[in-house]
Amino acid sequence: MTEKLNQRVAITKRLLKESMIQILQKKNIRQVTVSELCSRAGINRSTFYAHYSIPSDVLMEIKKDFVFSMAESLRYPDQDSSVYEKLRIICQYIYDNRQLQKIILSNSSDDEVLEAALETSFDIWRPVKDTEYIRKLDRDSDLLARSFYYYGFFRVLREWIIRDIHKTPEEVADILYSILTGHIYNISDRQWQKKSLYYY
Repeated sequence: MTEKLNQRVAITKRLLKESMIQILQKKNIRQVTVSELCSRAGINRSTFYAHYSIPSDVLMEIKKDFVFSMAESLRYPDQDSSVYEKLRIICQYIYDNRQLQKIILSNSSDDEVLEAALETSFDIWRPVKDTEYIRKLDRDSDLLARSFYYYGFFRVLREWIIRDIHKTPEEVADILYSILTGHIYNISDRQWQKKSLYYY
């Protein structure tokens, strides 16, 4: 009985989330009503209220699903995978799900979804936090430096998706890796080289 109930709940939530994604392709979350969402999903209002309070609760669950899926995409590479490889996997995942990501970002404040996803998936501060320069920073300076990296990182990905910038996942990963590590890819030598003018 419990298994059947769980399956029914899962189906109901799936229908609501799929319907929400369809609706958000044409309007903002603030314009979505419970009646419209239920009508598209083919369920009644009482069923909706058994699981959610307002339409934005459905969107929040879609966001959480995205965060979880991105984290899962990084479970398979070896623990010793390079920083660049993990960045490439993240960029590829975002690119493969760019339509959904665009809908989420268009209905989210700032970079909350990317921030949550990336903090869950990958410690982007790790490549720089042990450098000599960062180790010498006081607590407040460390916070400012960390903010620069995190929000710059998120903004690159956000602009890439929202503006439909024609860059491959590999090209975006190259940009992010250069920002994080101070390395650039030397095409002639086909390898990463440390920038000569960088702060550490």
